[in-house]
Amino acid sequence: YKTLFETLGYTLSDGSAGIYFFESAKVGSTTTKQTRELTLFLSILYDHLADEGKDPITAILEIRLDIKDLPHLTKDQYKRLMINVGVEDSKDLNRIIKRFQKYGFLTIEDDTILFKQSVSRFTKMFAEYSEPEKGESPSDEY
Repeated sequence: YKTLFETLGYTLSDGSAGIYFFESAKVGSTTTKQTRELTLFLSILYDHLADEGKDPITAILEIRLDIKDLPHLTKDQYKRLMINVGVEDSKDLNRIIKRFQKYGFLTIEDDTILFKQSVSRFTKMFAEYSEPEKGESPSDEY
C-alpha cells in the first residue's frame, strides 16, 4: 500500500501497535483532494472486507452495503484516516458516495449501495499492491 499512497501524495507511516497513518500530503502533489478521498474510501472498504475474511475483489460487487454500516466513520482506525483527508462526518461521507454514483461506480437504493463492475479497476489495483513481490516479506510493504 505504501507505493500506492505515495503516488497519491501521501506517506504511509508506521505508528505504534501496527497502526498505520498518513502524513500530510506532499507539497505540489498532482493529485486532487477528490482523488485522495475516493481512493481512500475504496482502500478502506477493500481492507475492511479482507479483514472480514472475504475476497474484496468479488465481495465488493456481490454485496449490498448499508451506508450507515460503512466502516469509514464507525471504526477508529478508519475514522482517523478519513479525518486526515477532511472527511469528518456522514455528510462528507455521503458526498463521496454520491460522487462515486455520479461517475458510474455504484448505485444507491434505499440507503444501500451496490457497486458496479467498473469499480473492479480499483480493487484489482489494490490487490496488486497488497501482494508482496517475489522475495519480499509482507513487512517490507510498509
